[in-house]
Amino acid sequence: MDGVRRLMMKEVLGVDCVICFEKCIVHAPTGSGYEEDINYYVTPCNHVFHPKCLARWMKNKMECPTCRAQL
Repeated sequence: MDGVRRLMMKEVLGVDCVICFEKCIVHAPTGSGYEEDINYYVTPCNHVFHPKCLARWMKNKMECPTCRAQL
């Protein structure tokens, strides 16, 4: 597991925002050029979204776009 963790920390990691379908950068190693792109929210149900996407979504619905849990 340590080998996997070390490998992952050397790469830019992202997850898809299900609202806009673009990557949310959740980890970027120093010097990768992506450090300033790390900007995301995690819901209580552990789903990841861009802050602007989730704010826009929550103006219409107070539920998670992924699992429909109440926010």
